[in-house]
Amino acid sequence: MKKIILYIFLIFAFNFAIAQDYQKLSDTGDLHQNVNNDTSLFNKNDASFYPNPVINNKFIVKATNIIKSVEIFNVIGRTIYKQKNKLLREFMNIEFDDCEKGMYFVKVTFQDNKSIIKKILVK
Repeated sequence: MKKIILYIFLIFAFNFAIAQDYQKLSDTGDLHQNVNNDTSLFNKNDASFYPNPVINNKFIVKATNIIKSVEIFNVIGRTIYKQKNKLLREFMNIEFDDCEKGMYFVKVTFQDNKSIIKKILVK
């Protein structure tokens, strides 16, 4: 009988502690912010490049959100191209100067100032 009472008490204490933590998060707004304002699951910034591998130094960037700018870096980190999206669209036509064949990195910055970096191959 003592074991049952102790078991019930431990369950009650554990549930009470969880409820207290929930109340603290709710009072600070952290829980509300994390649940209701985390739209990264639904509005994830992403972009794709066509064609990839790039031919004749021309390609199209198509994104899930409005693109602010596009930068191209070589493998040592030197910027070889940068363009702002003046039309504030979800795609951009990119045409950069002749460069060597190989791998390059493309940084796409979105209107919310978040960015992603992806690879392209130039043939």
